[in-house]
Amino acid sequence: MDARLREAVFDPLTGMYNRRHALSEVARLAVRMRHKGLPLAVMLVDIDHFKRVNDAFGHASGDAVLVETARRLKSCLRPLDVAGRIGGEEFLLVLPGITEDEAAQMAKRICRAYRTTPFTIPASVQPIHTTISIGLCIAQPEDSPPLGTSQSAQDLAARLIDRADQALYSAKHGGRDRVGLIRSAA
Repeated sequence: MDARLREAVFDPLTGMYNRRHALSEVARLAVRMRHKGLPLAVMLVDIDHFKRVNDAFGHASGDAVLVETARRLKSCLRPLDVAGRIGGEEFLLVLPGITEDEAAQMAKRICRAYRTTPFTIPASVQPIHTTISIGLCIAQPEDSPPLGTSQSAQDLAARLIDRADQALYSAKHGGRDRVGLIRSAA
């Protein structure tokens, strides 16, 4: 892959898709799943109290946690799933053709594995523990209006991400280290 194209598509720290490309993948997969009559799960993953890691151990340690978080998230996904870093400590996972139960179970497994496996960081002899919160939104094909233009696909993607963000806020407000779920993307 050309270096300029790589820079335009991937986050340089984590190797995941960057925000712009990950968001376009949500739109692409939303259209594809709608046409196939299959559900689409969108997860927003946020590292709980990440600022504390940076403040206590420095930005190099924070970067190490981000890189390892990306590795752990990618290791949980199927080959057809999409993962991106969309903000400082926020990640987007897009899972096409997965049921609500499967997606919820996967999100819970990710939270549990993250909580129980400490991080080795440069600034600490002892591994550190941290948690994540996940906002999960499931879009059923019947939830969305017919898609005829790229703008309507972008609108649907924005709604899905907004709903996943609402679910993430609910998980954070509910105590963190948990999954918030919104069943319908409508």
